[in-house]
Amino acid sequence: MSILTDIKTAIARRRLKKDAKRMLRNRAFVNFDDARSIGILYQLDNEETYRQVAAYVSSLQAQRKNVKIIGLFYGDLQPLYYIPKLSFDLLMSKDVNWYGRPKAEFVTSFLAEEFDLLFYFSDGVHTPLDYIYGLSGAKLKVSNDNDKISNFSDLVIATDIEDGIAGFLRTSIHYLSVINKKDDA
Repeated sequence: MSILTDIKTAIARRRLKKDAKRMLRNRAFVNFDDARSIGILYQLDNEETYRQVAAYVSSLQAQRKNVKIIGLFYGDLQPLYYIPKLSFDLLMSKDVNWYGRPKAEFVTSFLAEEFDLLFYFSDGVHTPLDYIYGLSGAKLKVSNDNDKISNFSDLVIATDIEDGIAGFLRTSIHYLSVINKKDDA
């Protein structure tokens, strides 16, 4: 990393912590079966990741879950394999200010939504997604084991980074289906 990148990241982290302290949200431990609205944040780095996320979203929507997704793509042109859909938004380099804060309109509406569950899979520092994750009003925030975002998480699920977002979502949904389950009796 260059010195300039380090400075921009430090400014973004400081700003995010300051903004997150002022934010109020209704925290609740939501069982997956009871969740109606779900948000997913991820980095779109290849076609396989896109296909995995699209498959999970289709599965969740088949279960009558309202799902909204933001993918981060480091580039100014939409990748050829990305197919725009109603519940998918793509955050690109042109949608981010100089220190990494997202400035797209769809980010504002995503942050205004009070999701029952918000999933964030991160394999590194992705300041725009960290910002959205930190300022979201979701009832339950679930992330993988990442030091940079775990302080914003209500539940951290340790998965092998090699399993990718599909492994993370599969493991997270499994645990959320078991924990805080309502008795049928």
